[in-house]
Amino acid sequence: ASGSPSAFMQMYEAHALWAYRGLEFRALGVWVDLDNARKLSVNKQEPIGSRMYGYYFELAYNVLPLLFEGTDQYVAPWFRYEQYDTQHRVPGGFSADGNADRHAFEVGIDYKPISQVVLKLDYRNEGADQGNQPDIIRVGAGFIF
Repeated sequence: ASGSPSAFMQMYEAHALWAYRGLEFRALGVWVDLDNARKLSVNKQEPIGSRMYGYYFELAYNVLPLLFEGTDQYVAPWFRYEQYDTQHRVPGGFSADGNADRHAFEVGIDYKPISQVVLKLDYRNEGADQGNQPDIIRVGAGFIF
């Protein structure tokens, strides 16, 4: 549409996975730089961040081979820490919302009866610079086809 502001966004991300004898470590990080965030921010109370970031670290261990040698199934308890801030920097004249600067701890367990199917149970405790979020218990399932 004519009259719509244009904006140039740069997003950089990196991720890593290391696995050794059932021990798994994952990490992911992202950095975003958004030009013209001022023109995109139409509401003074909810500005669009000109800088944003996020990352997580996760550690898991497949315990099932300790109990059943040679099994192809997978049971791994895991722990994750994450932090993200969608308003790390906001345009001049705007105030960042402290609720956009969040961190979370999660613990869970994944069960894979076959490598293409996963059943998940996890607990999430999330907080923010200002305000808190309710704790969450999630049950899920996934498959690769």
